[in-house]
Amino acid sequence: MVNNAGIYKRNNFEKISFETWNNVISINLTGCFNLCKKGLPFMKPGGKIIFISSQLAFKGSSHGADYASSKAGILGLMRSLALELASKKINVNAVAPGTIDTDIIANYSKELRKQRIQEIPLKRLGTPKDVANTCLFLASNLSDYITGETINVNGALYIH
Repeated sequence: MVNNAGIYKRNNFEKISFETWNNVISINLTGCFNLCKKGLPFMKPGGKIIFISSQLAFKGSSHGADYASSKAGILGLMRSLALELASKKINVNAVAPGTIDTDIIANYSKELRKQRIQEIPLKRLGTPKDVANTCLFLASNLSDYITGETINVNGALYIH
C-alpha cells in the first residue's frame, strides 16, 4: 500500500485560511489515515505500507506551513503504525522526496529551477523514477528488516 496523495498550495502562513488548512490536512494526512484504516484488514504478514512524505516535514517551509505540517504528521502516523503493526509482520516506512521534477514545480521559472539545481549537491532535480525505485525497494523483500524508517530521496539536499 502506497500513500501518495498530496496537495501543496504555496501560501505564507498569514494567507492560509482555515478552509485551506483543513483541505491540505484532510487530503495529505487524513487521506493516509483513511487508506490505512480501509486497507489494513486486507493486509497479511509480509505486507508493506509506504508513506510519501517530504523533506519539508523535517525543515519546514516559508510558503507552506500547512503542507509541511501535514507531511510531518504523516511521519508520526508512519512511526506509530510501524510499532503497532510489527507484531503482525507488516512493515511501515516512508519516503521523503526533495525537489522532484513533477507538476508541483511546473510553475517554477527557469531561474528558480537553475537555483534549485545549484542548491542540490547532486546538481539535478529528482525524478518520479527516483522516488518510485525507492518505493519498489521498500515494497520488496529486500527491506524485510526495515520498519519505522524514512528514506530521503533528495540528492543530499537535506541529510539527517
